[in-house]
Amino acid sequence: MLNRFITRHFGLGFQDYSAGTQILKTLRFLRESQNWTQDELVDYQLSKVKVLVQFLSENNSHFRDKTSHLNFDSFTWDDFPQIPILTKNELRLEDTTTEGFDKKLNKLAKTGGTTGPPVKVYKNTMSRSFAWAGYYRWYEWIGLHYSDRSITFWGSPTVLSTNS
Repeated sequence: MLNRFITRHFGLGFQDYSAGTQILKTLRFLRESQNWTQDELVDYQLSKVKVLVQFLSENNSHFRDKTSHLNFDSFTWDDFPQIPILTKNELRLEDTTTEGFDKKLNKLAKTGGTTGPPVKVYKNTMSRSFAWAGYYRWYEWIGLHYSDRSITFWGSPTVLSTNS
């Protein structure tokens, strides 16, 4: 009984503290943003896409070559089709690593490999926080609390036990 109380009220806080994540903060954001208007969602999505593509254009030589024609000062959804789609084979290339990237600050993860060999990617603290917060928000949508007893069947591990 005490364990359930501690888990329910302090579990995510402890996970954030021990793993350096921001799941609680991100979960609060997701709870708020699920009530946004369509316009608010679209504006938020565009701002995030713009930041991501601009960052990659400035810090990744493979992506920079494909996006040099984009003007990020006036970037809109109309420019979205001009963002190149990278194939899994391109993502497997060593030159797709972003400049200044420190592997030690990120966790190695991989795709499930359903449509071919898995693609290895690195997840930073924020991407892991959003993944867990999204998972826990989904729990709430189906009437569960993250600390409720449940069984989850997962196809393969998404985060590997090694950083290399």
